[in-house]
Amino acid sequence: MRKTGNKSSHTGTVQKVKPSRPKPPTGDDAALDRAIRRATRQAVLTHKKLGQSIVVWRGGKVVWLKPSEI
Repeated sequence: MRKTGNKSSHTGTVQKVKPSRPKPPTGDDAALDRAIRRATRQAVLTHKKLGQSIVVWRGGKVVWLKPSEI
């Protein structure tokens, strides 16, 4: 393959992109939120039943909870 000598038209400028804002919840988003909460609750209860600890965020710190504390 031969180089033709054509230079790229890229000038080296950076285009600024305005950050997008999160969309407010719609009916579908609310259903998804409920499903995620339900799945999280089920996972936490499963950990408790199996005697496994979980990690949570409390007071700005990472905290390990024993199964008896869940």
